[in-house]
Amino acid sequence: MIDAFDGDHKDLSKSKRVSLVSRAKIEGPGAFEIAVPEGGKVWISAYNDVNGDGRPSREEPFAEYGDNPVFADKGQPIRLSLSTEHGRKK
Repeated sequence: MIDAFDGDHKDLSKSKRVSLVSRAKIEGPGAFEIAVPEGGKVWISAYNDVNGDGRPSREEPFAEYGDNPVFADKGQPIRLSLSTEHGRKK
């Protein structure tokens, strides 16, 4: 699963609640597309949803894009690479 959020969900000090704005379910490594709000910024994370509950669990491989946030300009593809490693969920 590739998730895009409207804020940094690790930073709980902010007053705004972070929301999931888009999600892409992919079957394996490779190219993917995810729709995000134009002109905004999003925080990208990925996880292997082994148990199928639609949420990252502690035992599932998890990663966040190292250069978050990503800025979404109209019509401009964003190229990034994510790699999940077991046990990286905090």
